[in-house]
Amino acid sequence: MSTRNAVLTDQQAEFIEKLVQSGRYQNTSGVIRGGLRFLQRREREADSRYRRSRASSARYCDTVAQHSAIRRAYVI
Repeated sequence: MSTRNAVLTDQQAEFIEKLVQSGRYQNTSGVIRGGLRFLQRREREADSRYRRSRASSARYCDTVAQHSAIRRAYVI
């Protein structure tokens, strides 16, 4: 594992300390790792939603293009 330094606000430091004191986490590193896991999961989900949205938009554009081509084919 690598070591990193981070500057925290007083509020963030107090929050971490409360989580450690509650026994939910063993130490500050555990809190930070838990937060990063949450952030990674949220980013993966956001990326997945974005990809699905782009695919849906592409399908819609293809459908519109097909309908436009059909209309042009039948215009006299």
